[in-house]
Amino acid sequence: RAAGGGRGLQVLGLTASVTYKVRAEDIMADLDRIYGELGIEKLIAPSEEELVRGGYQPQRRDCVEVESTREVPAGVIDPAERKPHAMYSIFTERARNSESTPFSMMVLTVIGKLSEQAKREYPLWESPVGIPKLLHWEECAHKAAQATTGNAAFLFRTLEKWYVALRILVQSWEEEELLILQWFKMTSAFDIPALASLPALNALSSFAHDPARRFRLDRLRFHLAQKREQKGQSFRCIVFVQQRITAAVVAHIINSDPGLASLGLKAGFVASRDSKITPSITVSKSAVAETIRAFRDSKLNVLVATSVIEEGFDVPEANMVIGYDHLKDSVELCQRFGRARQQDSAIVLLDERDDRPLGLLESVRQIQDDMAQDYVPSRSNLARNTGGTSATVPAYSAPMPSNLAGDRTMQRAREHIVYSTVLKDAEMSTTPLRVLNIYVQKMKATLTEEFLLTGSALLFSCVLRYRCGDRLIEAEGSGRSKKDAKNACTLIVLADLVKQTRP
Repeated sequence: RAAGGGRGLQVLGLTASVTYKVRAEDIMADLDRIYGELGIEKLIAPSEEELVRGGYQPQRRDCVEVESTREVPAGVIDPAERKPHAMYSIFTERARNSESTPFSMMVLTVIGKLSEQAKREYPLWESPVGIPKLLHWEECAHKAAQATTGNAAFLFRTLEKWYVALRILVQSWEEEELLILQWFKMTSAFDIPALASLPALNALSSFAHDPARRFRLDRLRFHLAQKREQKGQSFRCIVFVQQRITAAVVAHIINSDPGLASLGLKAGFVASRDSKITPSITVSKSAVAETIRAFRDSKLNVLVATSVIEEGFDVPEANMVIGYDHLKDSVELCQRFGRARQQDSAIVLLDERDDRPLGLLESVRQIQDDMAQDYVPSRSNLARNTGGTSATVPAYSAPMPSNLAGDRTMQRAREHIVYSTVLKDAEMSTTPLRVLNIYVQKMKATLTEEFLLTGSALLFSCVLRYRCGDRLIEAEGSGRSKKDAKNACTLIVLADLVKQTRP
């Protein structure tokens, strides 16, 4: 009210997270856009002490367990070479050149044989895989199953399941082998009498029953069983996944596990209202509501969910949250951790993105909070979005500070993020120049070098100057060759960067 110059509060908005962005410049750009579009003049953030007085229970960091259970198959394409817009073409080119993973090649072999069998039964059938519309493949098989009967309908229903698996392979860059194998088990997709002797089919079936390929599922079972025994009848868990199909598969695995059933664990899953998981599996609005109601009434004690329940759903409190898949951003961190509200809650993360570990996302969330609280909208931005001129900006806003402070805040925020992703665990002693070049590229900094030949011992001297914003680091090193001199110099620059930019 004081900030409004006595005019009272015109609009009150509440949010736990300001943006999905990670990079400092992207966070600032989103703040510019949000303030501008909504005509925001002031953002107020309560302190943690105020929140605690109001009943808020801060998340204890010691109740969070992080495990690395992701098993990346050998031969997948390097993340740096992945281009989402070319996902289909890259996959098909790899398959054409026999560069796909062995798992993918076996899936493609089974699909090819299934399609041949289907065409014998139904000559009008043409494989849709050549069309770069992933959902179209399973839709075609589903419609063909509805249009046929007998063995042809069976083959098309089976082909639909395998097209779903192929879609997952393409979308996951061939990484989601475990999910696909469990999907096959759940839907009995291995039961194909006409292909019973096909080596690729039998190999995939054996993979599905191989304990060595179920590590993440075993850890999920372990944590569910352990916490259930600890908390007894009060146990309530939410398992977060990234994909709708994963939610269906994981809930099925929990409900079909005899050991978990003996402990009284019962799971349900929720995804977007009125959405299709596959052409044969849909989630209705009423089914979602019924599942959440069952969880609230303790008829279910495990809820497997996508991000759909992060916002907009009145989901009861849980005393355990499991992140089955990695966290994508600080918004997911905030929303998912917020679901474990009870004093004795436990949080387990079974996966992390290499470039966005938990520590980094926590830093990003803090940076977002700091930047949002320190942000001051520019006069031109306020004027442009309130339909007036700069003179319409309220008197209480006072002269706006120069952009130097904001630029410095952005630079420090970016440095903290790049430190965590580039410098924190880097092998600086073996590849110092590579590490420094990556850091310079990420920071959009400049790096200049100068060489001199000094003394009778023919030693080379190198001077490196790193500059980014208001930060300048100069270092000098020497060696028998230019390369040795530059490496010595680079190690000094990196040491200074670590010292100055560590959060």
